[in-house]
Amino acid sequence: MECEGVACGVVEINWDGIVCAYRVKNHGARRVLVTLTSSRGEIRLRIEPRGDTLLYIAQFELPYQASFCD
Repeated sequence: MECEGVACGVVEINWDGIVCAYRVKNHGARRVLVTLTSSRGEIRLRIEPRGDTLLYIAQFELPYQASFCD
């Protein structure tokens, strides 16, 4: 997926068909801020180092933004 920002190398977003949501993963050692735009507006997710979260939306616009937020 298209990403802009300095933390793109440690962020992964994939569709999880089991829970019907996007899984946003941080593979890095620093906290990241992922910013996405959907039909509902801007969504900001702070993800802890080596953590993940689920995003329950049907779609979002590309590119998304990824930056470090220590």
